Amino acid sequence: MLPSPSCDVYVPSIGHSLHPFPTPSPTTPRPPSIRCRPGLIWFLWGVSFLAGWLWVFSTTAQAATYEIVFEEGAFQYDAHSSAENPDNKYLARVTIMKDGQILAKELRGSTLPDAWAFYRRWNVELKKTLPPTDRDVVSVFKDFEQQTSSLRKAKTQLGTTMLADLAAILDVLNRIPVLREGTYPFAMGLHQGGRSVHGRPYVPRLLGGTKERPYDPVDSASKATTVGGPIKTLNKNNAQHQAFVASGINVHDGRGSDDYKDSEGCLTIRPQDWATFYRSLPSPEDWQKGEHIGAVRIRRGSASD
Repeated sequence: MLPSPSCDVYVPSIGHSLHPFPTPSPTTPRPPSIRCRPGLIWFLWGVSFLAGWLWVFSTTAQAATYEIVFEEGAFQYDAHSSAENPDNKYLARVTIMKDGQILAKELRGSTLPDAWAFYRRWNVELKKTLPPTDRDVVSVFKDFEQQTSSLRKAKTQLGTTMLADLAAILDVLNRIPVLREGTYPFAMGLHQGGRSVHGRPYVPRLLGGTKERPYDPVDSASKATTVGGPIKTLNKNNAQHQAFVASGINVHDGRGSDDYKDSEGCLTIRPQDWATFYRSLPSPEDWQKGEHIGAVRIRRGSASD
């Protein structure tokens, strides 16, 4: 108790229980209630919303569109070279693009089963110089069929080989399917389940339709939904009972020697270009993870015009 300076009374000292303003006891600060902070609620909701969109964008941004373009006949046939020259069998210019940007160019490939025989007929015998159209391809294969039909009736020999037997061999080559000009969706996968000597380690596999409705690139209502599904072709196919359809079409490397390229309808890449070709494309695992889109485009010139 302290004496008051103005009167003969005592005033309780600060902190005394009788002091009119006792010292408050220390307490733990209470956090502000979120229910009392609507601005904070909107802020947190905005951050969450933005984070969600960023996640969606980062996921879809990985998806890309790959294009493989075959320009059949873009390279010139060398009439003075032998059938052993691989350049005469791969006369299509192949370009690979990702989202419109070129990844590989000036590669050699082929959309024809026996390009050497075809171009010898086209460039040498028919004296054509421009790239062939689909109609031209069909015309040349019809010529081959007529020639083999005539050989079948012949009873003469070429060395120890009967011409009729030779015709049967040529007829097999005449009826290997050829895809028509157009766009074909594809996905990355294994060629023949990984058992083939070609197409390692992975290949573009074309999508087709159904048995009832094979995919046709010139038909806007046609759908390509199944990897390896049936696709309409320009000519008959021995493997499909002479129907104008093929299935299991891929893009793989061809043979370097002999005129036949080890392809029963598939599109082929010149062997020395194969490493560059497949390195430009994602693996099957990356393809599925990235949800990429693929399109093979076959382009043929207007040689008949």
